[in-house]
Parts: sequence; structure tokens; C-alpha cells
Amino acid sequence: MFSLRNLFDGHMYLSGSLLYEKGKRYLVSDQIADWTKAAKCFLGAANRGRSEAQYQLGLCYFEGKGVPRNRVQALYRLTAAADAGIAEAMAKLSFLYLEGLPDFDDAPHVARLIKDERHGRNNVDTDKALYWANKAIEGGATEGHVCLGYIYSLEGSVYKDIGLAIEHYRVAMVAGSRKAGLGLGQTLLRFRSADLPALKEAEKALLFAMEEKSPVAAYLLGGLYEVGSGVEKDLSRSRELYRLAAEGGVIKAMVRLSTLLLDGHGGPQNQTDGETWLRRAALKGDWAACRLLGEMYASRHHAYEMRRWYEIGAGHGDPVSTFRLGGSIERLQESGRMSIDAAECYLRALQHGYEPAARKLAALAAGRSNPVEFENRIMAQVNALSVQGNPLAHLVLASCIRSSKNGDMVVARELLIKASQAGIVAAHFAAGQMIMKGLGGKADAERAREFFYKAAEAGHISAMYALGLLYQKRGGIGSNMAQAALWYRRAASGGHKRAQRMLETLPFTGTLPRYGLQKAVQMMPDQKFPGGVSPFRYLRSTPESTRI
Repeated sequence: MFSLRNLFDGHMYLSGSLLYEKGKRYLVSDQIADWTKAAKCFLGAANRGRSEAQYQLGLCYFEGKGVPRNRVQALYRLTAAADAGIAEAMAKLSFLYLEGLPDFDDAPHVARLIKDERHGRNNVDTDKALYWANKAIEGGATEGHVCLGYIYSLEGSVYKDIGLAIEHYRVAMVAGSRKAGLGLGQTLLRFRSADLPALKEAEKALLFAMEEKSPVAAYLLGGLYEVGSGVEKDLSRSRELYRLAAEGGVIKAMVRLSTLLLDGHGGPQNQTDGETWLRRAALKGDWAACRLLGEMYASRHHAYEMRRWYEIGAGHGDPVSTFRLGGSIERLQESGRMSIDAAECYLRALQHGYEPAARKLAALAAGRSNPVEFENRIMAQVNALSVQGNPLAHLVLASCIRSSKNGDMVVARELLIKASQAGIVAAHFAAGQMIMKGLGGKADAERAREFFYKAAEAGHISAMYALGLLYQKRGGIGSNMAQAALWYRRAASGGHKRAQRMLETLPFTGTLPRYGLQKAVQMMPDQKFPGGVSPFRYLRSTPESTRI
């Protein structure tokens, strides 16, 4: 049909079929210009009613080839093709719903006007993805099985069923889908890594996916051969696979490759290449790479480079890099003077949930000569965060109150209990101390033991020592020398010197010579032992050096 809209269209006299065939000929090339021409041909053919052209145009919008990537247009075109019965379009629709469609309701005004997907909220619709995947399978599209495999392996999904996911991936893999090989390998490594046959199957599936030169499959295989889990360890092969994956853009592969190159594992050591790959990963936002580069330059005493990489990591939102950046700024500061810039780094790390930053801020706040700027800029923000319910801010404020001569211990105790309830390990121990000593409230040894136990189970060495003292000195919970020995031993293994000295003063440690075996069993009735064995059997069968 002739119209003013297509007056200057060079394809106006071509039929939809001819335009579609012309567009397909352009797809043979990888040139951007040819993809642009192909998209124009498919658009003309789609407007003339060719459903196959709708599918190809939908792919162009979905993958951003020949036209700007636009998931809304991809949805429109692929739905038209799927309604026309094209099974491949149904499978792509399933993938599109799994990736999510942009919602511009909360986007800025300009982004909403131009439909800028970078600012739209992403809405995933698993129900529609499941529907179209099943329709694609009914239509004979192998990719439908791949979609179902992904849906059934989704973490937190109501449809999660790893057995079904593996089954669908296997079906698609038998039909020749390399994507299914990758999906099967990932699923087996994630959910069946303790099963040796599953690891062997994962290796085969990933090798099958590698025939399509999948960078992700190369990375996963590299990890298998590096660790030697279920396969023969081969660092040389791992290094080659990591290089393939890194060249394909897999950031974690860049980090692993750099480690092997720097350490000389799987081949000759290459400092230049190793550092280059590490820098590439860091510039792409990998937190581990930023940290490694910072540590590397710190060991070489290159303060500028160290600070630079920690700044890059902090810019990408890494709390550890942010914390270390604060430390590097503080070290460069004149002795005896506080750096507000360093304190702000610690505050940002605290806001990201990094517990050591809270301890550092508390130590700075306890200083006797804090500048007014610190109180106005840093502590004011800490107070605001505490009001908002930030548990690490509770910890900092409680530490400040406890270090103050006229501090309100009742408030400090309440803040520490709140922080402990949020899972802050240091707060477990500090709250236990206050409750044990009766600071800010009634002394309660049994309740203090509960807090110390939480901290000790999380690896807090001082809490282990405190538990040993409680059990040894009958701090209101009853004496249990076996439990005292247990906690002293754990604390001593972590380097606690007082715990080591207390172990030497106990009437028994591990072999219990004074009390005898039967008495020792009676003294530890509530202790849990590996494998669920009885205390008697545990003490008789376990060498002292390996006991918990």
C-alpha cells in the first residue's frame, strides 16, 4: 500500500517475502552496517505481515543488533511472532520474561519519556516465562527445555525443583543445545558438587558447551581443573581455560588467571601479564581485584598506587576497599592528628555493613582530642544512622558511651542488645560483658553466657575465654570443668595467651588423669560431639591433639 510514510522508502515496491529474504542475506555478515540494513528489511517485511520477519526483528531488538536494544519493542515483535505459531519466538519470549521488562513508573521524567531502560525498574515475570517455555516445547523448540531448566533451578522461586531442571537440561543437550550443556554444568556444580558422578557429568556438559566457545563454560571448567574436584587436577589446562574465559570478558576468570600467572602455577611466572589482567578486572568493578592490587602495592610500599586501587574499589561500592582506603589516608596523616577524610571512609564502610569499620570509628571517637569537625560531620551521621536502626551505628555509640566518664550505661546496654539481635558479633561480646558486670542493669550470669556463646560460635576469641572463666569459676551458672577446658582450648588455639595459661592450671585438660574417664563424662553431659557419638566414646577414641 502506498502512503506518504513510505514515499521515500527504497523497499516500497518489494513484497514482504522478498524483503525478508533480503534481510536474511545481510545476517551472514557480522558488520554493524549489514545488521542495520537487515533490521530495516525485517521492519518492512514485518509491516507487510511476515511473521518470520517479526521474529527476526524481535531478535534484533532483544540483542541490540542493527537497532538500539529495546526490550519493549522486542516483546511486541516476539509476541506477534509467537501468536503466529513460531515456537522459537515463544522460547525467546520466555527468556525475555526471565530477564525482566522495564517499568518506568518510578523513573525520572526524561527517562520515562524516551523509555531509557537504564532507569526503569526491572520486572521479572516467572509465570509468563513458564507459560511460554511450555508452549515452545509443544511447538517443538528445544530452547523451551533450556528455559524450563533455568526456571526450575532459580533460587528462591516457588517453582524450584533441581531434579526437573537437570532433566530438562539433559533433554535439550541431547537435542544439541550448547546452552543446555552450560546450564546443566552450572546446575550440577551448584547443587550436586558433593556427588562424584555429578561432577563427571558436569565436566562433560561444560566440554560440550565449549564447542560453542562459551567463555562461562571455560571459566567453570578452569575452576574444576584448578581445584581437582571430581576430575584430575591440571593447573596448566586450568590456566588455558581461564585465559579463554578472560578474553571472552568473564571478570572472575581474569582474577583467577592473574593469580596463576603471578604465582607461576600451571606455567611460567609472568608478573606483567598477571598484573595486566588484574587491572582489567579491577577497572571493570571486581572487588577482589581492587583488594589484591591494593595489597600488592602496599607490600611494595607504593603508597600512591595502593591508594589509587582502594579508591577504585571504594568507587565500585566495596566496603573492604573503602575501609582500607581510610587506613591508607590515616597512615599518610601527620602523627597525632585525626584525618576527617579517613573517618568518612570508615563511615561509608560502616554504612555498607562492614563491622571492623564500626570498631575503628569507636576507637577514633574515644580519642581525647577529637576536632569539632569530627563531632559535627562524623558522629552526627552515626547518631542519625542509629536513629534509623543501623546496628553498627548502635555499636559505635555504645562504645562511645562506655568510654565516657559520665556515660549512660543503661542506654549503652540497650544499644548493644539491639546490635546483638541484628547479628553483630562484637555486640554479642560487649553486651555479655555489660550484663555479666551488672553495668546498665541487673547482673545475670546465665544471660551473659548466652551472649558470650553467640560470639564464641562466630569465632570471637575473647568470648571463648570468657566462657571458660564462667564455667571454671561458677559465675552463677554452675561449675563445669570439662566445658571450661573446652572453651579455653578453643581460645588458646586462636592465640589467646591467658587461655593457654588457664589451661595449664586446670586439674585436667584432655586426658583427664585426676578425675578419670567416667568422672569426665559425668561432668560434660550437655556437650555435643562430632558424628553424634557419646562423650565416653569420644574421649576414648579421639586423640587429645585433635579434640574440639
